[in-house]
Amino acid sequence: MSLSRSALFTAVAVALIAPTPLSAQGPATTIALAITGIKAKLYFPETGDFSQDMLADPNLDLWNTIIGAGWAQRPSNATLVLVEISGKGDAGSRPVSVELTVTDARNGGVKLRRRSSLGFSEGNKPQEAFWIYDTGCEPLILRARLIGQAAPSTVKKKIPFRCGE
Repeated sequence: MSLSRSALFTAVAVALIAPTPLSAQGPATTIALAITGIKAKLYFPETGDFSQDMLADPNLDLWNTIIGAGWAQRPSNATLVLVEISGKGDAGSRPVSVELTVTDARNGGVKLRRRSSLGFSEGNKPQEAFWIYDTGCEPLILRARLIGQAAPSTVKKKIPFRCGE
């Protein structure tokens, strides 16, 4: 009988100190973050100024932006993209980053792929900034996505740059 008691005692002790399998711990702590917007602003090197958000204008005409024609009204060949993230970050969770991929809308060629880690504090609404150089003639597709959390968050936008004579 003492052997049975010893075996029972050992089994109870092991059950109490052994780690609980992940499947029995309930859902993993998730980060409730989402990309809530993308803004794109022309950079005007002659003055150091930025345009308003191009993507907010329903009448956007980006014809010959590099020489200041159309919507731009001043020469520009660089674009600042701001990816807005909202939600509540959990300091104890895995790091989350935002990735911006910029492709040529005509042929799918990748112009830029960059990843940036997010820093969060309670109540803030961060914007991750990305520079795109040599813009103004090729139409671009912007694809922003969050990496490092269970729930996917992806936003796509198009900047309709065009050039011609």
